[in-house]
Amino acid sequence: MKKILLGVALMLLAAGGAAGWKFGLPMLQADAAQASEAVPPTVESRFVAMPALAVPVLRNGALVEQFELTIQLEVAGPAGEKRTQERMPLLTDALVTELYGVVALRHVLQREDGVETVRERLTVVAERILGADALRQVLLTSINRRPGAQVRSQRG
Repeated sequence: MKKILLGVALMLLAAGGAAGWKFGLPMLQADAAQASEAVPPTVESRFVAMPALAVPVLRNGALVEQFELTIQLEVAGPAGEKRTQERMPLLTDALVTELYGVVALRHVLQREDGVETVRERLTVVAERILGADALRQVLLTSINRRPGAQVRSQRG
């Protein structure tokens, strides 16, 4: 009796699989074709250079070192570039403020993934200002770290 029930169950399972293959697969292929046609054309990336951002590190009222970052923003097309240019003062201020917070956390800069952490935090801030639809990514093109003695000697 168990063998008969097992045989019937296997036949029903095979029939269901065959029906799904015959009738379901063409519908899935048609849905995939419609979805690929509905994808909007991709907008080319534009790169916007930010002014160099300098952040001094102070300890006990003395300049210990200074970080200078050069950043480029990858934005979506001319509309993203225009939005970035319009909001540049606000964006620069927000990024410098975030960098001050990162520099205050000394351990972030001493870790192996410190640069990636800085980039991620700057990306969050830039997305808040520009919108996720305009910003594609933040690129750190250079990071210069100078001891305080070199910074003071260049000023004086």
